[in-house]
Amino acid sequence: MDIPVFESRSPTILTYHKIGSHLELGITTVRRHKFAGHMDLLLGLGLGFLKASDAVARTQERSGLAVTFDDGYESVYEEALPEMLARGIPGTVFPVVGSIGGWNEWDVNLAPRPVRHLSWAQLKELSKAGFEIGSHTLTHRDLTRLDPKVLGRELRDSKKMIEDMTGVKVTAISYPFGRYSRRVMDQAVAAGYTCGFASSPGMHDSRMAIGRWAVYSIDGASSRELAGAEAGAQSGPPAGAAQEHGDCKALTRDHLDQAPRQALARIIHKPRREVTEMSVMARKTSEPTGGVFERYAEDRRARMTPPAPTHATPQQMACE
Repeated sequence: MDIPVFESRSPTILTYHKIGSHLELGITTVRRHKFAGHMDLLLGLGLGFLKASDAVARTQERSGLAVTFDDGYESVYEEALPEMLARGIPGTVFPVVGSIGGWNEWDVNLAPRPVRHLSWAQLKELSKAGFEIGSHTLTHRDLTRLDPKVLGRELRDSKKMIEDMTGVKVTAISYPFGRYSRRVMDQAVAAGYTCGFASSPGMHDSRMAIGRWAVYSIDGASSRELAGAEAGAQSGPPAGAAQEHGDCKALTRDHLDQAPRQALARIIHKPRREVTEMSVMARKTSEPTGGVFERYAEDRRARMTPPAPTHATPQQMACE
């Protein structure tokens, strides 16, 4: 089956998971005030925001950017939506369809309480508010490891359920853990998807394997630094920044104008230790996509989970 490829450059897309007002010990939650700072920073530089599928279709535009949310947590509705509506920013959410209306039992969770997923009513409200709804499959399993029948169900049934329950057409798929293969892409096209999203930005030239910049709690500048980031972006990065941090180095290959590129580097900046650990994981990966950020996050959450009957304090659990 023919997989559509880009005639020009691939789009620039950020992906978040949970947006929270309270402290959580995992790394997939970005605090609400920090998320708002990210949006203000990018708006201040004149970037145009698009839904993910629109960004894919309009790759000739140099200043376009899409904001996506994987897993479909309720915080997208309660925390991210108000910030985005206030700024006129569209978004794309990829829910785990089998978890809609439930709790994050499939995910490793270090929060004091379980985290709830979006309900069908909230998904409909997001759609009415201008969000695009995509699929993150039925059960968030590694698609590259599934037999053809199960893979087909994960792709087709999740798409159909969203369409039946919301009345909107689903054209975009986000691969769990960022993992895909040629077989997965073929089945996604056969199921009716026109674009597929992975991770590891800058590594893909297919509309069915679009890289994204993953944003985690360990990333980015502080709130104080974000407040002055626009001025800093205009003046350029410090000497050697591209060599110090893998994300910044990758961004130098992006086709955005220089100031927006510098701003994105501030948002997705990862500490040296995290970059090193993710690089090691990438070297051990032999599949077409790294999915490095997602696998690193999963590995880090697993390492942070305290073994019973340890009675570690939250501070101890957060420090390694």
